[in-house]
Amino acid sequence: MKRHNSKHMLHLTGGLFISLLLLASTACKKNKITAADEVEVTPPVAEVKYELEWSDEFDGTALKTENWNYDIGYGFWGNVEQENYQAANVAVADGNLQITAKRQTIAGAPLSNFTSGRINTLNKREFTYGRIEARMKLPRGQGLWPAFWMLGVNMRARGNTPGVSWPACGEIDIMETINSEVWVSGAAHWAKPDGTHTSAGNKLNGTPSEYHVYSVVWTKESIKWYLDDKFYHGVWIKDGAASTSEFHLPFNIILNLAVGGEWPGQVIDETKLPAVMLVDYVRVYKEVK
Repeated sequence: MKRHNSKHMLHLTGGLFISLLLLASTACKKNKITAADEVEVTPPVAEVKYELEWSDEFDGTALKTENWNYDIGYGFWGNVEQENYQAANVAVADGNLQITAKRQTIAGAPLSNFTSGRINTLNKREFTYGRIEARMKLPRGQGLWPAFWMLGVNMRARGNTPGVSWPACGEIDIMETINSEVWVSGAAHWAKPDGTHTSAGNKLNGTPSEYHVYSVVWTKESIKWYLDDKFYHGVWIKDGAASTSEFHLPFNIILNLAVGGEWPGQVIDETKLPAVMLVDYVRVYKEVK
């Protein structure tokens, strides 16, 4: 049985936006819509309505391959992660997607002491704008790096069209956390004319080992990050501000549980393994005009 409200219509009023902004200000140092110059912006006053466009409620007994692809392999991810990703570490049971990190070696695979799972919606479910959210319960432990994020689909070649490099494809990190920290992070990465990339992120205190809803509201004007409907960070993208044209193209959704890497570090607390990331649902809402 699901442990959440199944209503598929959201109403975000101006009063709610303002209330959430005030609540967020007590929990983090910055609660802004930002671009390169960190400009604070007042949330909109008009009511915004969203209706469900797509979801995976993970009610079955297997991953729905009409929605998801398995990422398989070792060392392709650019973050110096230690795990081999394999399909066997991804399961659907008890109303949740379950991604499990283990201490395990795979015969014939590149040397690694760990396995885990990573899935994406590339070529199956792709989105431009909307409210994208997941209800998740995250594992804690040194070396663990659970993530719910998005990449521009133009990173992969299609037909005669070559792929573009990261960060020119754009990246939206809806939720990341590491180790045993009690904060979660939201960020965006994109290309600047000089070839470097800019990351706009913020952290909000929370209890990641309990269920929470992590979301972004992505429009033609901005990307805003929420934890349990509390706004805590944002980035201006209107008209490609600060070279953000990447964020006006289709993106796909990614869920993974990394072991080790540049951010959490390479020390792994193996007493925390196996570790399981639980995802109750993933939902994408579109704005009703």
